[in-house]
Amino acid sequence: TNASAYFGTGFVVQGNDELVDLTGVGALRFVGGNSTINNNDALTTLLGLENLEAASKQLVITNNGNLVDVDGLDNLVSVGTRLEIVNNISLAELDGLAALDVVGGVLEVRNNDVLPQCAAEGLRDQLSSGPTSATLTGNDELGTCE
Repeated sequence: TNASAYFGTGFVVQGNDELVDLTGVGALRFVGGNSTINNNDALTTLLGLENLEAASKQLVITNNGNLVDVDGLDNLVSVGTRLEIVNNISLAELDGLAALDVVGGVLEVRNNDVLPQCAAEGLRDQLSSGPTSATLTGNDELGTCE
């Protein structure tokens, strides 16, 4: 059995200057509350969240200065109320969100300096359901997507 597959209250990973990935939470499949990954200066990837399939409320990924990708979210299919990817100045691509199909409320992808704007738009366009609103601004307008 896998006792940690469901985490009902959400989680916060914040202000960890030495955390480079999230391998300690690898069994997590569903999160019931709001989840935040914020201000982790050494975090370069979201590896460790590979089994996460759904976040029933919000998933906020902000102010992680060395985060270059969202790899690790490869199995995330659904976010309930809000997906926010903001102010991650080294974030270069969103390929790790290729399985994402539903954002039930707000999609916000903004102020990620090196993320091509077309990647943010591609994320919005791949969704079969939602979002109710999308803010996709302040990303790299000159960046290219394959």
